[in-house]
Amino acid sequence: RIINPLAHERRFGFGSGMSGGAGGAFVGALDLLTSPTVAFAISPQKLRAAYSGNAFRLRSDGAGSPEENFGFTAAGDLDTAAITAWLTSTSGSNAYGRTFYDQSTNARDAGQGTASNQPLFAAGALSKGQFTFDGTNDCFDTASWSLAQNFTIWQVNDAAAIGSLTYLCGTLGSTPTFGGCYKNGANPGAYFGASAIYPTVNYVANQLSWSCYHVNGASSSLVFNGTASGTLNFGTTGINGGWRVGGRFDTLRWNGKIVEQIIFAGDATTLPGWAAFLANRQAYFSLP
Repeated sequence: RIINPLAHERRFGFGSGMSGGAGGAFVGALDLLTSPTVAFAISPQKLRAAYSGNAFRLRSDGAGSPEENFGFTAAGDLDTAAITAWLTSTSGSNAYGRTFYDQSTNARDAGQGTASNQPLFAAGALSKGQFTFDGTNDCFDTASWSLAQNFTIWQVNDAAAIGSLTYLCGTLGSTPTFGGCYKNGANPGAYFGASAIYPTVNYVANQLSWSCYHVNGASSSLVFNGTASGTLNFGTTGINGGWRVGGRFDTLRWNGKIVEQIIFAGDATTLPGWAAFLANRQAYFSLP
């Protein structure tokens, strides 16, 4: 576990969002897309101008394990100054994720009530906020919800060790087979209910990457850091009974950081504004 997660972070000069409209009003990344159907959205940045909730709820390891919600600055960035002040006021050394709030309109918040299973929060190298999952038991779970194919998953994350890469996400339910980013044999790849694997050959440990999965049966595809897989067959499994951030539906857990996950109904990459959305996320998180 890391001590003083908000100390000694580097700060990069990427814009926090975009300006538009009268007075340069904040425009979130999801606002750049025309009529997206967003099923689930978690991020340390405000993703929609209309969103009025918090980014997440943290638990301090100070006396009594106090918890607090944290939101955004006027520019849409995570209010890391408020987190720093709060952690100091609790005499805590570390902050852990209690709830990652869903910024869609569906209130599908992802939470973790067991302290030992809560991922570690840090501002990260970009001072924008991230959670580190320990590869053993850390995860966030939502309440039950479902989404049939086709859908699109956008993710920003890294892996602590490619050699032990396991599932980044999964569905919760009676007999789900939905997986996510993982390691198959010698290569990192992906699995979504069927044995269609595309090695993410440029995956670098401890370096933020982005991936975009269009899960659509035999017409599925994966783009990793700008490299497209071509057509894959991910079977017919959808999201079944809820969503787990940081692991599959069973005991397999992610070892690394998870920064952002957005799930869209349909093929979001065909929406007007997708190129602007992608450029916005690449700039904000300094992604390939």
